[in-house]
Amino acid sequence: MTKTEKERIIELENEFDENTNRMKKIIEEYQKLQLENKKIKQELDDLKQENTDKANENDQVLTRAEIKAKELDAQILIMEQLLKIKP
Repeated sequence: MTKTEKERIIELENEFDENTNRMKKIIEEYQKLQLENKKIKQELDDLKQENTDKANENDQVLTRAEIKAKELDAQILIMEQLLKIKP
């Protein structure tokens, strides 16, 4: 038994509707993934900035420690000279 043209058209319309619905679901999933990706990228950017801030803070602490060490070395040298101690 062959399908009539009307039956074939109805069948094609149904396929079209099904495909349209699947496409809508795919688009919705794609949009969700885009949003999730955007959130992850923002979190990564935040972590990078936090890491940069911590690195800068650590550099500042290290610089202050180096300055303090040089000051202490200078004070030790003066004490050695005053006390006539040879290193």
